[in-house]
Amino acid sequence: MAVSALVARVLEFVLRKAARTAGDDTPDKVILTHPQEWAGFRTEVLLAAATEAGLDPARLRLVAEPVAAAAHFAAAAPPPEGGKVAVFDFGAGTCDVAVLAADGKQFTVLASAGLDQLGGDLIDQLLFDAVVDRLRSRGLDKLAADVTTDLRSLLTLRDHVRDAKHALSEYEHADIPVQSREDEAVVAITATEFDALVADEIDKAVRLTQNTLEQAGVRPSDLHALYLTGGSSSLRLVHARMAELLDGRPATLGDPKLVVSLGAHVAGTKKRAKTSAGETTVVTMPTAGDRGVGTILAVWLKHVGESVNEGEPLMRRFIDDDLVDFRLRCPVCW
Repeated sequence: MAVSALVARVLEFVLRKAARTAGDDTPDKVILTHPQEWAGFRTEVLLAAATEAGLDPARLRLVAEPVAAAAHFAAAAPPPEGGKVAVFDFGAGTCDVAVLAADGKQFTVLASAGLDQLGGDLIDQLLFDAVVDRLRSRGLDKLAADVTTDLRSLLTLRDHVRDAKHALSEYEHADIPVQSREDEAVVAITATEFDALVADEIDKAVRLTQNTLEQAGVRPSDLHALYLTGGSSSLRLVHARMAELLDGRPATLGDPKLVVSLGAHVAGTKKRAKTSAGETTVVTMPTAGDRGVGTILAVWLKHVGESVNEGEPLMRRFIDDDLVDFRLRCPVCW
């Protein structure tokens, strides 16, 4: 099945869910977000999928994710004229950084870069491997083998590992239950141990941020703010490392998983502009607006994308029965 067809199926569900929730079968506007680095071919596939899902091309608009994120934060606290902001998007499958300038009522992307495979999925795998190693160190070799070969035990442990990752963003330790058909145990991980486990990967993200700032010709001290978005940006080591880089705290606002989708709704009218770095996305500064079907669509699109990005099955709540067991990392990021 073509990638565009898979994405279309997801969008069809989103449309049905939004219509049931808002009581309107025809949204006035649909906003789809995408990574800043996507070339024309990938955005064309995204638009083709939306059309296949039954969306009117005249009602569609694409917004780059860092622009949407900046719009969300700016709606609450607009940056000053000429102010520079950075968006650090640490999701499930990638880490992306962009530097933007506020120019009157517009945002312009000055530089952007990303690292594939650096995200929550990798963090989960590191913690999963650490749990299995801890089992072996305690002489529980049979249990360690079972949870890596038995599908039910494997998926259950992955869920517990993800829950522990979230807990360790707020608490000093987490207990991770490990169960097989014949045995069970609990592995305790402290926040300090977890930070040491993921430090090398977080340092890569910090270097990516530094390099992107250099590419934009902006020093960390020149930033009006650095905005955090994406579920993995909640990790406390991310906050600590970014605070060191900025000599101050990075900006957060609400649920980091919803920053892009909510910002997309208020991003305004998109146009294109040329800079010395080439074609650059420019989007008008957000203003308060009505939250109708467009908001619901944007939020649901982000929720579906997060679940797909994390490699979870496309469950019945997201897709029709014949694709329940289909797995993919990201519907368009191939």
